[in-house]
Amino acid sequence: TDNSLIVPEILEKIAKAESGGKQFDSQGNVIIGISGDIGKFQIAPQYWSKKARELGYDLYQENGNTMMALWIYNHFGTTPWNWSRSKWDY
Repeated sequence: TDNSLIVPEILEKIAKAESGGKQFDSQGNVIIGISGDIGKFQIAPQYWSKKARELGYDLYQENGNTMMALWIYNHFGTTPWNWSRSKWDY
């Protein structure tokens, strides 16, 4: 991830709950969830791929996944990740 990116603490907690805070598995493959969600922030492509492309973010790269998560958070708050709320480490 671009170290100049400032990621809110709540998004880091969400990433930990969603993917263990990792973009890639131990073999270097992008983590894809059961429902097809992509990467560190488990971004649902059926909802966000078009916007990610418009913004120039590659969800399969850690920086692009993070930038899209920030965009989602800035526009919709934590709601898109509500399913994992019970796992956020408050």
